[in-house]
Amino acid sequence: LEWMATQPGVQAARRYGQISARLAGGPVQVEFAELDAAEAARYGHGGRLVDAAMLNEVGARLHGLGIGQTVAVRAGGTEVPVRIAHVFADYGATQARLIVPLAWQSRFAATAAIAWRRATASAAVADMDAVARLFGDRFGTAAVRNHREVRTLALAVFDRTFAASRLLTAVALAVAAIGLYAALAGMLNAREREFRLLAAIGYSRAGIWRQGLAQTTLLGSVAALAALPLGVFMAWVLCAIVQPLAFGWRIALQLDWGVVGWPLLLCVVVAAAAGAVPSYRASSLR
Repeated sequence: LEWMATQPGVQAARRYGQISARLAGGPVQVEFAELDAAEAARYGHGGRLVDAAMLNEVGARLHGLGIGQTVAVRAGGTEVPVRIAHVFADYGATQARLIVPLAWQSRFAATAAIAWRRATASAAVADMDAVARLFGDRFGTAAVRNHREVRTLALAVFDRTFAASRLLTAVALAVAAIGLYAALAGMLNAREREFRLLAAIGYSRAGIWRQGLAQTTLLGSVAALAALPLGVFMAWVLCAIVQPLAFGWRIALQLDWGVVGWPLLLCVVVAAAAGAVPSYRASSLR
């Protein structure tokens, strides 16, 4: 760790240890870290932790624990009381994980051997590649991970996933447009006598077309606005209920109105386009 901290480009170095322990309801992995404000922020906590720990969502769900509770951690025949100050999302985790302050190693040192298996170093963006090469030469490239490269790879995977999602969205909109066209055509055909009456009392062909088009556009707008709360509710169910039940961890629901707005606008445009031909046919009735 001292060698890492003194290398050119390295701003700070940290080490992480772990032991296997047990809670009343089952096993837990206890990790030791310097939980200053910067480290705690990585897990979504707003400040430094000195006399408390963080538990992952899987552990909170498996053992029925929450913020503010104190749990007895048994390691090597000794119980250590731990107060939980934060529950964090731990994507991909399959077991309980408890992160305690680095200074707590003395509480566990007498009961279990702490394995110091991981260390991290922070560096400026411009120095990351050079630092990664330096560490790779010292520890071997298989033992070194550049978090920026991992993040780039993860974003590339998500982009490919979202590309498929956008394609499925386009297919769904096309199917919806076909269904909307059929429904509007049927509605306007059912009003054939009404349109003939409007033509007989002097309505122009353009006026009848505008009336029909305005009606179909209004119906599409109402349908899009009515679908918005239903879509948000379904997204909440997936994030807050289905995801934790399936994987043990949740994804926070974040609404981006820029992303939500363009499908609504597209729905209105599709509704107008789907009603244009039926409205034109209705205006030709005499």
